[in-house]
Amino acid sequence: MKKHALATLIGGLFLSATSMAAPQQEYLDEMNQMFEMMRDRVEELREYASDENNVITENGKRYIMVDGRRFEIDA
Repeated sequence: MKKHALATLIGGLFLSATSMAAPQQEYLDEMNQMFEMMRDRVEELREYASDENNVITENGKRYIMVDGRRFEIDA
């Protein structure tokens, strides 16, 4: 009887861990996709800021306008 209960417990834990693996992989895939999108956007902004026609200089500081907001750049 004790062996059966132990086997059932171990089997239940294994199934639980297996069923949790799919949502965790989905989460990781989603986070990786978001990271790629953020990295691409940062690269776009770097290219945008590298064009002096897009840069506003005011009081010795440099800014770019993005979506109606002003962001200071330091490089």
